[in-house]
Amino acid sequence: DQRDTLLRQVDLPFDLDELARKKKGVEDERKLMNADVKRLAGALATMPVPAKDLPEAEASASGLLSEIEEARAGNRHIADTERGVAALEERITDVRAQLAKFEAEHASAKAFLDAAEIVDTQELESRLEDIENVNAAVRAATLYKDTAGALDAAEDTAKLAQDRLDALDQQKRDALTAAKFPDPLLSVDDEQVLYDGVPFTQVNSAKQIGIGFDIATLANRDLKIGFIKNGDLLDDDSLAEIESRAVERGYTII
Repeated sequence: DQRDTLLRQVDLPFDLDELARKKKGVEDERKLMNADVKRLAGALATMPVPAKDLPEAEASASGLLSEIEEARAGNRHIADTERGVAALEERITDVRAQLAKFEAEHASAKAFLDAAEIVDTQELESRLEDIENVNAAVRAATLYKDTAGALDAAEDTAKLAQDRLDALDQQKRDALTAAKFPDPLLSVDDEQVLYDGVPFTQVNSAKQIGIGFDIATLANRDLKIGFIKNGDLLDDDSLAEIESRAVERGYTII
């Protein structure tokens, strides 16, 4: 602008811009100080004006504080002693009352003992023992009767169960007797197959194979092919007998 253009033409012993910046700093500082002056003046206006006859320094209160603390300690000791005396007086009253009660109880017990007589309990104890013995015998007799009755009932129940088992066994025997096995010597018991009364597993191998052939061919009449496992265990007569039965029944043996 025109000012800057003019100032560039003039030779000044200082920098106007630098001078302006310094002035601005001083003005800001003055503004802050004036704010402090206003704040302090306001605070001072709210305070009471000190009396003119006040001393310059505060007085020491340590001596007076010591005297006050000593007086308070003495007062506490007096109060504690008063409470202690009151408690002791109360205990004395309680002890006197208890003493009077004990003396009355003692007099009553003494009067009872003077009038009381010792009773011999031996005869009573003997009678009690007799009663206990009789009662024990009664309880034992009752238990015996109850047990005998329970035994009779259990025996009756067991007999009924045995009768049912016998009936079932007879039913099974009748059914097995009426059954037509492939061989009239075949039968069964509760656990295994029997042949002429001997367990089938104990019959010789040739007989087992022959009986097995009869069972297989009679149970599967439509199947006309048979396979003999372990056929090498058969002798010539046993093998010829099985082949004869196979031809008779229309089977081919492998």
